[in-house]
This record gives sequence, C-alpha cells and structure tokens, in this order.
Amino acid sequence: MVIITCLYLALVYLLFFKFKLLPWNKISQGLTVLIGVIILTGFLVGLQGLTPVSVQGAITGRVVEIAPHENGRVITVEAEPNITVDEGAVLFSIDAVSFESRVDELEARLRFYFCVDVVVADGSIRFSSITSRSVIFHVPSTASIVTMAS
Repeated sequence: MVIITCLYLALVYLLFFKFKLLPWNKISQGLTVLIGVIILTGFLVGLQGLTPVSVQGAITGRVVEIAPHENGRVITVEAEPNITVDEGAVLFSIDAVSFESRVDELEARLRFYFCVDVVVADGSIRFSSITSRSVIFHVPSTASIVTMAS
C-alpha cells in the first residue's frame, strides 16, 4: 500500500511540477486527491477479496509427558491436564505398600546375612553388627543412599 501511494505521488509530481503538463489549481488539486483515494480504496477492496482465508487452524504448545521415577501403582493424579504446574508441585501419589514391603524384605536380608538388628526410624536405618564396620546401603524405595552406622 505504501508502494502504491509513493508511485501515485511520484506520478502527480511528474505531471504537475516537473513537466508541467497540467495546471495546479483548485480543480486539479481536488481531482488529484479524489483519484488517489479511489485508487487506494480499490486496492484495499481488492486485497480483501484476494486474501486467502482458512477455517482450519492449529495451536501448538510445549507439552511434557510425566512419569514417576519409581515403580508402583498410582493412587491419585494431582496434576490437571493442560494446566501449567510449578516446579516442585505434587503431580501424583504412588501406593506405599510396595515400598514398605521392599523395605521389610531388605531388613530381613540384613538380619539373615549379617546377623544384625535393624532399626528403621526417621528415614535412616541403624543396625548393630558383630564386627565394627559401617556399611552403606542403597534403598531403592527412596532412591537415596543411606549410611549405616554401627
């Protein structure tokens, strides 16, 4: 549209001022403005009819699939679909029975193989052994390393 306006103004300059082919009076001034408005209106109407239009559209966004780090049965899903969640928010809860049975199994193995008493409290495991060594165990249910003190 700017290009058409500039071309029209260049044509008006050449006709009226450079080559003086037409006189520059009130009638020619009015006609010049009227013809310019008609040309620009025709151009805008033509663009409305020639512009491609589609009813279909697509909205894309960043979607991240979530999955727990631990195996187990999901009890509740706290996150709503298509809603932004903050860092550290609880997304779902996993049934603790499988983790508790795994801890019980590991305690039994410690008692059997090392002949030790195992005490589980406050997320740490303490045991007393015949030897005076300390042992480091990886507890899969909490995915952390726990130091065992004798």
